[in-house]
Amino acid sequence: MAAPRDHATPASPISTPNGGSRPGRVALPRTLSIKFGLAAAAGLLVVIGLVVHQGLLQVGETLGRAGWGLGLVCLLHLPPLVCSSLAWRVLLSRHWPRATWLFVGARWIREAVNTLLPVAQIGGEVVGARMLTFYGASAGLGGASVVVDLTLEVLAQFVFTLLGLAFLVGSGRYDGTARALAIGLVIVVPLLLGFVLAQRWGLFGLLERLLRRIADKRPALGLGGLTGLHDAIQELYRDFRSVVWSSSLHLLSWLLTSAEVWLALLLMGHPVSFQQALVLLSLGHAIRSAAFLIPSGLGAQEAGFMVLGAMYGLPPGVGLALSLAIRLREVVLGVPALVVWPFLEGRRALANR
Repeated sequence: MAAPRDHATPASPISTPNGGSRPGRVALPRTLSIKFGLAAAAGLLVVIGLVVHQGLLQVGETLGRAGWGLGLVCLLHLPPLVCSSLAWRVLLSRHWPRATWLFVGARWIREAVNTLLPVAQIGGEVVGARMLTFYGASAGLGGASVVVDLTLEVLAQFVFTLLGLAFLVGSGRYDGTARALAIGLVIVVPLLLGFVLAQRWGLFGLLERLLRRIADKRPALGLGGLTGLHDAIQELYRDFRSVVWSSSLHLLSWLLTSAEVWLALLLMGHPVSFQQALVLLSLGHAIRSAAFLIPSGLGAQEAGFMVLGAMYGLPPGVGLALSLAIRLREVVLGVPALVVWPFLEGRRALANR
């Protein structure tokens, strides 16, 4: 599929083309790759251990009740995916207007890399920024857009988690686990504020200078194109209306994702209300995010759903089966994305020749 033609846009510090520089390959240092690989293997062993402990046949039978209905759970992820893509597109609408399908495709690959590859849970953002450069965005613009988009998504998830915790407390079905989560959220607040303020106060300006030094020593990496990253981030944040719209779309995406939990449990013969599904997803994902050093939160998500499900009378095996249903959706939608990604990389390499 051919890249769309560039649209004329007003002069801006973030609308400068890449200037034909060749982007470097997206790769982690060898030692980090090994560490993340070991963490993923350890998480996978935890998942296997939980399945064996709960009974392979019992967990398999619970998933089997849903049958081909799990395909509907996969399809239910498409609306949240589109919402998240639109949230990303809104941020760039004034500076780099492009078709919605481009952002949907890049977001699809972002999620696949984050969920299926043994990388840190920001590896997909690096790949997503690179995808934008394939269609004419500067490296600085692509990098700035994913930094701001990820920040707004995390803030939206924080609000979503607060909403889930409020519903749980309001239902009276909370115990020490809910109190621990509440304490964790209180601890997270200064971290989130610190990350946002660091962006405003020049964190990425320092990173930009570091990358410039690396680019001077190793020009083949193509990091020189990231010049202007700090200014680009500031300009995106100055567009207050786009920031508000993007944040709202991310929150809507989280709310829509709750439907996957609701439908999966309904198909497995353990129906819950949509509000309860929202609680399970919001707090379950909070636990998964807390284990960000483990790729995809392997083991953490499973244990989280088992504990949280018990608050609503769900057997531990059902909570485990729910987590596996979500994992299945990630595999079904993610594997094709991981096939498309190297194809785009190969086409880009041929074009650079």
